[in-house]
Amino acid sequence: MNARYGPVFSQYADFGESAPMVPARTSVLAIVALVFAVPCVITGPIGLILGGLALLLIALSRGRVRGVGLAVAATVLGLLGTVAQVALVWGAVQGVQFMVAPAARVMAAADANDIAGVQGELFLGVRPMVTPESLDAFRTAYQAQVGAFVSAPQGIFEYARQAENLGQGWNQFGSSQRQNEIPIPCEFSNGRALVLLALPQRNVTNPKGLPLTDVGVSLPDGTDIWLIGGSSPNQDGQPLGATPPSAPQAPGAPPSTPAGSGDATDDSSGGD
Repeated sequence: MNARYGPVFSQYADFGESAPMVPARTSVLAIVALVFAVPCVITGPIGLILGGLALLLIALSRGRVRGVGLAVAATVLGLLGTVAQVALVWGAVQGVQFMVAPAARVMAAADANDIAGVQGELFLGVRPMVTPESLDAFRTAYQAQVGAFVSAPQGIFEYARQAENLGQGWNQFGSSQRQNEIPIPCEFSNGRALVLLALPQRNVTNPKGLPLTDVGVSLPDGTDIWLIGGSSPNQDGQPLGATPPSAPQAPGAPPSTPAGSGDATDDSSGGD
């Protein structure tokens, strides 16, 4: 009995080096990992995890599973996708903070009647247009509708949540197609509203951040309340309707005369 069944038993019982060789198969997990890793920006982390797991299982298979190249490719692509996702999220967070911080500072300064704080957030050319009277009128107008400023979004997810909660007010702003105004959904003591940051049409710089030419509050019914005058700024970085500064007169040049005054003088001398 033992002589008869011994070899058969040992043939299936021995799983060591003397075990019969079987053809190596390609790791299915490595293939799946590569499929997830190819669109690396979207599913990079999944490809990274599956690729690493496939490499581990291939190493433990003692040659029975192959596909190291596929697993390595999936791991590398997944790693690149994960890094890209982290960079995109970090950039989005920093971008939101870059926009939100000036809105929070200028609205807090407006509530505190801090005219210097408000002017410090604006572009240099429009700072003289902020007067105690205009600041008081701006603060009184928006506080009568939505109350005092409370807070601005602290991150990209809170920004999205507050924008969604605004509902009609956010939709009205989106349909107006105002390209030079940045909307910041903010909390006020009597509700929510959009704080609008007006930017110039041309490229200008502000050492403190955004080159703001005006600040406004857009109410849920679509009404806008502006600090200086509103509407989109012109190419000189000043709000529409502002009188551009006149060019300095050259030394020794005769004083300028209104248009038409010289013609009237010539006509009168010719008549004599």
